[in-house]
Amino acid sequence: MEIPLPNEAPRQTLVISHRSAFEFWRSFTGKIARLRSLRSEAAMESSVRLTPQLREELRALGFTPSEKQPLDLLFSGSSARSRSSWVRAHALLDPLPNGALLQVSPHVAVVCPELCFLEMARQLSWEKLVLAGFELCSTYAQVGPELLLAERQPLTSVDAIRNFAYLLPRTYCAGALHALEYVQDGAASPMEAKVAMLLVLPTYRGGYALPRPALNHPIATTQQARRLYPRATVRPDMYWEAVGLDVEYDGRDSHDADDHAKDVARWGALAVMDIEVLMFTSAQVRDSRAFRELVQVVAGKIGHRPRIRREDFPAREARLREELNLR
Repeated sequence: MEIPLPNEAPRQTLVISHRSAFEFWRSFTGKIARLRSLRSEAAMESSVRLTPQLREELRALGFTPSEKQPLDLLFSGSSARSRSSWVRAHALLDPLPNGALLQVSPHVAVVCPELCFLEMARQLSWEKLVLAGFELCSTYAQVGPELLLAERQPLTSVDAIRNFAYLLPRTYCAGALHALEYVQDGAASPMEAKVAMLLVLPTYRGGYALPRPALNHPIATTQQARRLYPRATVRPDMYWEAVGLDVEYDGRDSHDADDHAKDVARWGALAVMDIEVLMFTSAQVRDSRAFRELVQVVAGKIGHRPRIRREDFPAREARLREELNLR
């Protein structure tokens, strides 16, 4: 449901932030460029009442705040606090850069994806923060309680988050920039993001420290490849260009027949273009032993020798898998 925006921003606006903002953005499938930017002074300066109009606006945005499920809101001023049981208040101590607040309904704004990532650094584990970064920079949304996948344009990028962080006090970005070093643009599914993390995170974080592949980077198709896959470009899931290797995550259990047929055609086009395709299935990704064997194959093909010297690596890998819900 879309709520038409007024010609001018209201004097006081609810500003959704932190976890609530992340829940909003992860399911957002609209055009972020169409949202109007507000000044940070628009953040609420006092407590708010959940009027019928406001309740309807929040419901249309996917929120039904209550005492058990409070809404994260940003308030102006160090002493500003909401007395409402349905609000989890956060103080806005300094003015925010232009573009930090985006209006999504007449009386509601949301912190931009870049600021949302930085805020989440104080609320998520390091591993979950990296995964959240992948999500914000991805081409997929997770909609509704079932987190159904839907395609969308990326909300932001690694460079955009980094550039936004440079506009804020360093203390505001504590921990976030280190996690951002391991975020990549362009993931097309949650499992693809998780596989990328398992492959490239450093060993002390439970990953295998492989060189980064490009995620879904477009490659011009040859004339012969177009006979199988009639498109101008093809996008390998995880591609090491130097050696012509593509690792594909085959989530056929969550695909319909048409989607799987398109995947098969795409894999055939890649093979015609002399790009070797190595398949990872859901069962192999979730089985740490099977995944380790696949990592050895990938490492051999890209000419990289994994150096895992930590005696506690199995425990670190198990922690990473637990954080990624892969156990």
